[in-house]
Amino acid sequence: MTVAENMGFGLRMARRPKAEIEAGVQRAAKILRLTDQLDKLPKQLSGGQRQRVAIGRAITRSPEVFLFDEPLSNLDAALRTQMRVELSTLHAQLGATMVYVTHDQVEAMTMASRIVVLNLSHEARSVANLPAGEALVGAAFRTGEVATLPGHECLILALA
Repeated sequence: MTVAENMGFGLRMARRPKAEIEAGVQRAAKILRLTDQLDKLPKQLSGGQRQRVAIGRAITRSPEVFLFDEPLSNLDAALRTQMRVELSTLHAQLGATMVYVTHDQVEAMTMASRIVVLNLSHEARSVANLPAGEALVGAAFRTGEVATLPGHECLILALA
């Protein structure tokens, strides 16, 4: 499966028209700077390019919310740093809510507008208004409950 076929897979499974699939793939490829890679196979790509293809598959569907479950954990340190910047830029471009799960506190603190720390899934503490983020907005929440703050579109879950 080529990069283009991979990125259009979700729309194809949803039986969307071919023109819509092609337009979605082209839009995502342009955002992710993958337009010159669309005819390649994933094995011909670097780790960062493969990660962008996976993100592109989600972008083609134009979701209101993205869920990233440790998307950078298998990348080397230099590539992780680069991808953090790219994901933050992508968030700004798309304007969609992003829920990002990570065990890496550096990722959480550098990317989040809000952080929820889960401790053995028993309590959650929200860190508000980063980068200041000094005050924990205290109370314990039930498992799965998230404190919401007006004006914040990105949520990162950092598992302690």
